[in-house]
Amino acid sequence: MFDAVSRTTSTRQPMDNCLIRVRRKNYNSVVMTAVIAHRGSAQQERENTIAAFLRAKELGADGVEFDVQMTVDEMLVIHHDAEIPDTGFISQLSIEGLPPWIPTLSEALIACEGMSVNAEIKCFEEGNLGFKETIVERLVEAVHGADAPPDLLVSSFDHGVLAEVRRQAPSVATGALIAPGRGMLSVLERLSSQGISAVHPFVLSVLESDVTEAHRQGIEVNVWTVNGPDDLERMSNFGVDSVITDDVQLARKVLKIGESNC
Repeated sequence: MFDAVSRTTSTRQPMDNCLIRVRRKNYNSVVMTAVIAHRGSAQQERENTIAAFLRAKELGADGVEFDVQMTVDEMLVIHHDAEIPDTGFISQLSIEGLPPWIPTLSEALIACEGMSVNAEIKCFEEGNLGFKETIVERLVEAVHGADAPPDLLVSSFDHGVLAEVRRQAPSVATGALIAPGRGMLSVLERLSSQGISAVHPFVLSVLESDVTEAHRQGIEVNVWTVNGPDDLERMSNFGVDSVITDDVQLARKVLKIGESNC
C-alpha cells in the first residue's frame, strides 16, 4: 500500500478547517488519559517507521507521536536525528538519497489512520525563518491532501514554529514542548494568550497544580516520556490528557484501558 504513495509535494491549497486535538479518551463513558506511542511502537519495531506505527495501532494505542524533518528538496519525512549515520544530514539530502525505511509524512499519515497524530517538527535551523515557513507549508499541504483528515496536533520545542503553524493554519492544534527542568507555568504565562492548544512537559517536571492550571485555561497537558508504572499512575491521577510512552502495553495495563470496569 505504501509503495504506491507518491513522494511528491501536494499542490493543493492549505486547509482552513482541519480536525484539532489530541484528547483524553472516553471509554464506556469514563474519561481516561490517552496513550500515545512515542515514535510508534519502538520497542517492537524500528522507531519512526511504518511498521512501528502499524504495531502501535495493533497494540491499541490511541495515537502516535513522530518526528518530522524536511529534505533539501522540501519533502517531509519521519526521522528523529538530524543526521543518518553513514548517509548524511537529512536537510542536505534529497528524498531519493534516504534509506527506504524512512517514510514520508504522507505515508505515515496513511499508516496512522484511526489514531490521533502528534507531529513534532524538528527545527535544527532555529534562526532560519524561511525554513520554518516552508516546513509548515509542506506539512499543511500534506495534511490537506490526506484521504482522511488526521486527528492532528503539531508540536515543537521551537515555539516560533508553532506560531507559524497558527499563522498558516489556525484550525490546527499546536503543542509547546517543554525541556526537562523547565516548569509549565512559565510557558503557560508566555504562550496561553497566543492560541496554543497544549503543553508537552517532561514527566519529571510535572506538578499536579500545573496540570490544574493548564486545564483551567483550556489547555491540554500531554506528558513525555512516561514509561514506568509509578509515573504512569501518577500522571493518570493528575488528570493529564495523554501520556507519550515507549511501552503502549504497559501504559494500557496501568491505566486499565480495555478492562470491563472502564
